[in-house]
Amino acid sequence: RMLEVVLRSCQERARLLQQSAFLQQQTIMDDLTTAFNRRHLDNYLEEELERDRRYGRTFSILFFDLDRLKDVNDRYGHLAGSRVLREVATLIQGKLRKSDRIFRYGGDEFVVTLPETGADGALRVAHRLRRAVRSHRFLGAEGLAVTLTASFGIATFPQDGSSQEEMIRVADQAMYRVKDKTRDGVGTREGPG
Repeated sequence: RMLEVVLRSCQERARLLQQSAFLQQQTIMDDLTTAFNRRHLDNYLEEELERDRRYGRTFSILFFDLDRLKDVNDRYGHLAGSRVLREVATLIQGKLRKSDRIFRYGGDEFVVTLPETGADGALRVAHRLRRAVRSHRFLGAEGLAVTLTASFGIATFPQDGSSQEEMIRVADQAMYRVKDKTRDGVGTREGPG
């Protein structure tokens, strides 16, 4: 009888721990994609920049969004656009190192963090990810083969900023300069990369 009570208690504790882990995961994941969410980005960047300041390491972020996703939404509907966002997050995640992370910033904007990566390395990664998006055929499960491109902006700590706000602002502005000129490119603080 006592063994039964102990077993039930252990099972209930295991169930509660599993439920707690699931809820904790939900608080850092974006609801739509497989990417982390913006709230987690803020916490992560604060910790990463503090670590990089302390140890004198470099760190880069990529800010990117999809070019003309509105055309997909207009032509195939918003559910198709949402599926594209999930596909993009999965595609990009599959091209990153384990230490790199992808975050959904909002809408069709994403941030990729690249620990211990300088400006040259970030530029190479951004071009590799840009080519991956351009060559991917989206919505294949729906019998479609939608092609898209993405515009990227890069910021590297410490030269492009010492706070998360500065880093995101520099990378965002670099991305928008690409979008204003050509799309399907990579921008840095100095210009096209």
